[in-house]
Amino acid sequence: MVKIPGITRTIIAALFIASAGLSTAAGEGNDYNHHLGVAASSLSGIGLSYGYNFHPDYMFRVCGIYTESNDRISGTSQYTKDIWWNAGAEIQRFLFIIPSGNVAYTGYGLAGSNCWYSNYEDPLNPQDNNLNKRWTAGAAMGLRVVFFERIALNLEFGYQYSRDIVEETVNTGLAAGAGAHFVF
Repeated sequence: MVKIPGITRTIIAALFIASAGLSTAAGEGNDYNHHLGVAASSLSGIGLSYGYNFHPDYMFRVCGIYTESNDRISGTSQYTKDIWWNAGAEIQRFLFIIPSGNVAYTGYGLAGSNCWYSNYEDPLNPQDNNLNKRWTAGAAMGLRVVFFERIALNLEFGYQYSRDIVEETVNTGLAAGAGAHFVF
């Protein structure tokens, strides 16, 4: 079992206490509850992203991507196979909203997790085969800027715990993410 350092536990506890004690009451200040776009986050995944404001103070967001390629090896009837997918989810708690003309700033805390899988197989060179399975979870603080109630850009930083299932290694450290979404 991995032991979480004391300062990290203190930061995580402070985030949850702050989010429980604050209420934005107005959500993100508009009647649009859906966010559709792209995101890249070490916590909640990479790829297409969909978020839904299910409560004035909360958003649930999912993110993912799947790619697969089969390339024919020159001069043979054999194919290499390369599969990669990533899927994740997060819950956001709005901490503050600052409307300013056609721009609104939303600060939020989030908890998220994702699973990552990649597999490369080459039947002629098995030493090049590579399998990677990993999951990550953590907490972060973010800032979303919404322009004209329709275009949202976000940036977030926090702490992550990651475990490689194949190599049985654990990593902890900085989490980061960014995204761009159309709000409707």
